[in-house]
Amino acid sequence: MSSDINRLMANWKEEWGKVVKGKINKKTNEKLDSLNYQINEQWKKLGWDIPKGVVERESTNEWRGRRETVSLIPITKQDGEIASLMRAVEVALAPGKKVIIVKNRAQMTAVALLTNLYLFKTLRERYQRVVKGTATGATTMSLRMLWGLLPNLLKSEKEALKLIKTIGIDSMELKRILKMISKVVTLDDYGWTKESLEADRQLIGWEKRIPYTYREEQWTMWKYLLKNRKKLISPMSLKKSTKEILEGFRNKTNKLIVAAQDWGVGSDGHGGFNEPGYDPFSPDQVVTLNDLTLIQNITGFLRPEERRVSMIFRNLAAEKQIYDLKKLKTEFEKELKSKVPSDYLGVTQLQWEEIKKHYLEEWGYLNKIIKRIPRTAITQGVGDSIGRVIFHQFMADKPHKARAVERVLEGKIGKEAPATGLRMAPRVVFLVTQNSAHYLKNTNNYFYLKLEEEETKLFEDKVIYEEYVRRGKANGKNNWQIAAELNEPI
Repeated sequence: MSSDINRLMANWKEEWGKVVKGKINKKTNEKLDSLNYQINEQWKKLGWDIPKGVVERESTNEWRGRRETVSLIPITKQDGEIASLMRAVEVALAPGKKVIIVKNRAQMTAVALLTNLYLFKTLRERYQRVVKGTATGATTMSLRMLWGLLPNLLKSEKEALKLIKTIGIDSMELKRILKMISKVVTLDDYGWTKESLEADRQLIGWEKRIPYTYREEQWTMWKYLLKNRKKLISPMSLKKSTKEILEGFRNKTNKLIVAAQDWGVGSDGHGGFNEPGYDPFSPDQVVTLNDLTLIQNITGFLRPEERRVSMIFRNLAAEKQIYDLKKLKTEFEKELKSKVPSDYLGVTQLQWEEIKKHYLEEWGYLNKIIKRIPRTAITQGVGDSIGRVIFHQFMADKPHKARAVERVLEGKIGKEAPATGLRMAPRVVFLVTQNSAHYLKNTNNYFYLKLEEEETKLFEDKVIYEEYVRRGKANGKNNWQIAAELNEPI
């Protein structure tokens, strides 16, 4: 990247810091708008412009006097249909906010990976090194695995290379791009304390229990690309307090410009671990997790023989947006009075009858497992992330996140769903699967990827997980390996 863009990004970060601190005024807004315009002019020189067939429209949504970033919407229904992966990449990288509805998780993963590769290819002309931002959790798990597989998998996979070539990248170019990635920054991690570690070991019954952390899971996936653990920057340490971890994380990321940052969304609308109630422009921070988040993230804390835990509680909590276990129990007891299960519960009639028989046993089991999960976490704030990142990509899949997707994309920007703050980012794409988009109303404003499923078959979870296990890279019993062994996504 040219020195001009470096300078502009540094100035943008400084001014945006005033927004994060709540010190915004008319002058700050004008400076941000001016810098945004100058940065976009620089990107145009690299070929990043508004694609044909779309129009700019400024939203009326605002937070602290700052308006939502310019939306890009199709001029006609035909313009909203994306017929190729290259077109999807062009739309994703354009300035402003874009929403692309994809058929399934495989297409979401394909667009996310190819967009990043094309971005890095563009930056390679000006930059020797780039920093990649990665999300945690199940939504982006396949994407993280792919990054780990790329150094070896694509050398021999002709079909995969053919797919990469659709965006103008051959095997030699891919090798150069991968060498550019100097660091990977993770979004968040659990804040283990001595007390929670001891409780976890006692409850799980393993004397030498290794606590579940996103840092270890991330390293297992990224180590074949990074090769050096110091290149993975994560807000995690078992030897420091959460305050010390946060301070160390800020020191490491303060001067970084991150090229691309991945985001998933929680069922309650959180981005990273920024839970409802926290500022959508928050700085990096220590947070307290609510019960809904604990239920969503339960998989990583299960022993292999504990996979029988029903996800019915997760689906109900997500649909009704319940953040408290007591309220969840009350709501579930109402559901039990019905002879036929609600669609959003995701169970068959036969399973429903079985659940009704063993409800109290399952509920007690759920409570026991939740006690293992730390209620404290360290997370990148949405505000700080917007200040340090060039391009954001937000991903959401599965029906139980449909309510959260509706709130994040079409709700008011605010504390009720902190991930709404991402709509203020100068360049952001929201990749949403059809099964998590069924509550969206402004469908005429969105893009739709019209590809045959066969075209992205190599990006299916089953294919990626099997390849990961086949190559012997699955070490330990984390949730991603359990999913690999089951040949199904979490």
